[in-house]
Parts: sequence; C-alpha cells; structure tokens
Amino acid sequence: MRDASVTAIAHAERVAENLDGPAFIAPGPEGHLLTGLADGRLAMFEPDAGDGDDDEFEVAGVIGARPFGVARGFGEVVIAAAGDKGLIAANEGRVIPLASTADGRPIRYAVDLAVAFSRSVVYFTDASDRFGPSHSWAEFVEHGAHGRLLAYDERKNSVDVVAHALRFPFGVALARDESFVLVSEMTEYRVLRRWLSGPRAGEMEAFVDGLPGYPAGISRTERDTFWIALYAPRIESLDRFADMPWLRALWFKMPRALQPKPRRVTWAIEVDAAGKILRELRDDSADAYAPVTGILERDGALYLGSPIRKGMLRVPLTTS
Repeated sequence: MRDASVTAIAHAERVAENLDGPAFIAPGPEGHLLTGLADGRLAMFEPDAGDGDDDEFEVAGVIGARPFGVARGFGEVVIAAAGDKGLIAANEGRVIPLASTADGRPIRYAVDLAVAFSRSVVYFTDASDRFGPSHSWAEFVEHGAHGRLLAYDERKNSVDVVAHALRFPFGVALARDESFVLVSEMTEYRVLRRWLSGPRAGEMEAFVDGLPGYPAGISRTERDTFWIALYAPRIESLDRFADMPWLRALWFKMPRALQPKPRRVTWAIEVDAAGKILRELRDDSADAYAPVTGILERDGALYLGSPIRKGMLRVPLTTS
C-alpha cells in the first residue's frame, strides 16, 4: 500500500481549544472554518486571527442533534449530516430538515457530505441503516454491510441511493469537476470512487485499498490531491475474525473493558487523483491528538478534527 515514507508530525499546535468535539472541518464564509460541535451547535471560527481571537466563534445554527460533516450549501445555508436526524440545513437561525429516509429506510447515521453545486446535489453517507451513532461500535465490530452513499437533490427535494451494502461508509469528497465522488469504507480499509459523469458514469471502483488503518474524513486540496484522515491503526483481532461473524459476535459480548481498543495515533495520508499515496504524516506519542476524523488543508497547514477532543490540531506542511 505505501508508496511514500512516513513523516513524523512536528511543530503542530492546538487551536480553537474551546471547540468541543469538532469532528469535521469545512471552508466557511469570509475565510472562516466551519465545524459541528458535540452540543449540536454549528460553529464558524478563524483560527489564524491571532491575539487570542481564535478562541472565539460564531454560532451558525443549533440543530438539535450532533452535527458530524458540515458544508456551505446553496445560498447562505449551512448543511450538516446529523446522525439519526439525517441531513439538516440551518439558515439564519432556522433549522430545515432535508432528508430522514432513503428508499423507504430511515437514515440512522448520516456522517459526512459534499455539495455538487453544478448538480444541486448533496452526496452524503449513511454509515449504517441499522445502527445509529450511539451504537456505532456494534456496527464497527459486526462488519456488516449496512451503509449507503446517498444523494439529496435540492431541486427535487428527493433522495436517491447511489450505492448500498457498504461497510461503514464515512468520509465524502468530490473531484473539482464533480466527475467522481470518493467515499471512505472504514471497516474495509479502503476508499471507493463512484464515477458521476464521463464514459464510466455509474461505475464504482477501489480508489485506495489495503490501508493500514480506518479511513475517516476526506478532503480535496487546491492541487487536486486528497487528504484522508485515518481514525486508528487496524485492530488485529478484528482482522482475524473478518470472515467469522459468529466469533465477532462473541468478541462483542465481552465486557467493553476487555475488548481491544483502537490505538491513539494522529494519522493522515495524501493521495493524488489516481489514488497514489504522496505522503503520510503520523504521531504515535502518548498525547497524540486522536482519533482524527476531520481533515482540511488551508494556507500551508493541515487542520485535523476529532469527535472527542477539545479544539483542533494545526500541522504546518512546509516545516520539516
């Protein structure tokens, strides 16, 4: 899998430390960044403001559920993937439900999204139409194919299933020309590419496969490369039981304290438009910022977000 050497993360700093559980990060208006917080608020902030202003943030909405993936939508709307609440928009304090079912089944675990403005479509993941966020560990261990890639059409106010039977689909990102969409299939250790236009429209293929950890959020850079956040290294015992669901079920029934836990590692990889790994950043120290789910490059730095940490990690990309 590895085509590039691993570089230890150096000179990183914590920013916006008053943000609680900023799981994903997206560009916001006027140079701000946008994220969702554990208490259900959508926050816009400027971590590069200096003189202490990075501890301030503006509330863009309160959606009544935990927002995971967030994005600027059509007009002034902010769109959030909000777990078992589905796809939700916030506009000037108003909360607007967009999608709670797809193909007759509830959306139980909306995780991340990407907006295709040329199509007026929001592509988003439903990690499991069986388990919601509060039971995500069950989905993780079971290794079931209960996930879906969905598409919300803003013009028709309807939802289509783009792909189903996915294993814990998580992050989403679009090509600049919106010719394809990427989706991370976390418990399969890979990122898939679904072609949306061109001669291969409708086809699905492995974009990056055999990853050494669980791929989470994905984001595109100005260079048309993609950053992939890795949640944690693989859990060896789960790998051994991959094709033995009955053993996984026994494993899950063990007291949680006795079950192996994901290791705490800060981890990100950059790949090109063909899926070739260009570089890999990693921190295995005891106080590593982890698990990482959100990832965004801006102005020569990589911003990493986590659903269970305070603040974000900013990693300079030009400093060795």
